[in-house]
Amino acid sequence: MFCKECQPRLFHSIKYSGRSTNVKHGKFVQLWAKLLEEKDPRSLSLASFVREYTLTRWHTNEEPARWFFISFMNKHLSTALNFTHLRSVTIRNSPLLPEAFNALAQMSRVRKVMLDTCTIPSHGTAEIKPPLRARWTHFSTFRTFFPTSFCRILVQFVDVDGLEYLSLDHWKPVRAILGDRRAPQLRELRFSVYAKEDDFDGLYILENAPGATVLHVPTPIPHLSKPIPPHIMPLLTELQACPTLATQIIPGRPITSLYLVGGLNTLTPMKYSFGGILSLTINGSSVSSIGSDDFPYLETLE
Repeated sequence: MFCKECQPRLFHSIKYSGRSTNVKHGKFVQLWAKLLEEKDPRSLSLASFVREYTLTRWHTNEEPARWFFISFMNKHLSTALNFTHLRSVTIRNSPLLPEAFNALAQMSRVRKVMLDTCTIPSHGTAEIKPPLRARWTHFSTFRTFFPTSFCRILVQFVDVDGLEYLSLDHWKPVRAILGDRRAPQLRELRFSVYAKEDDFDGLYILENAPGATVLHVPTPIPHLSKPIPPHIMPLLTELQACPTLATQIIPGRPITSLYLVGGLNTLTPMKYSFGGILSLTINGSSVSSIGSDDFPYLETLE
């Protein structure tokens, strides 16, 4: 009874590290991978309980060991194909070669993918075999930048119709994903823009997320080519943005939480735009004062 009750909890979340100092754990991982490869019934039964899978620290700067680490990581990804009910995959501090994307493409039940501080080469896209049907509904990256050649590949992994959460380090992959189709289920959208990129077209991206309630653009943007009409993101309640974007997108929307990023000296000219704000955070600015009537409904100020 103990095993029957505990096994689903013990194997719910699996984490493999390339820097583990636990020898016994490492031997267990290798044995389990071998048994799964041999289709051992008991091992396959345990694998069916896995819902979350994390690979971390499969990266080295030492060239002789680099391919060893990559080979081992790809083997672990292949092992995950036996996790028949896997829903979430997280990869941290690891290189991602075409073999990794090919393994991800075969994980038919995975809906949530997080890539944290991963390196992606600019070559090898021809070797990637995308899934027959896009399935990712939650996709996020942190300190992981996709070469331009990979943008078209991402479109084939992300289920735009079912997409609920999208958070990427750069706006261009977001444009590739949302460029031609609307994401009616998307609730949270996060991306960054870099100061020298004069080709940013925020309207092009925002228009295809009509149901979004959260928008985070944590970097200053160079400019907006045109005003943002009120029919774009009409349900927005939480915004993180620079003043340039904030002053254009807040009017006419039910925003109650605002996180301002970038240079700003005074909030007074914006008070009519920001009137319904309940929570205000100011970062990277030197605001000398806030008038008592600037934010009449304000409850939290940081």
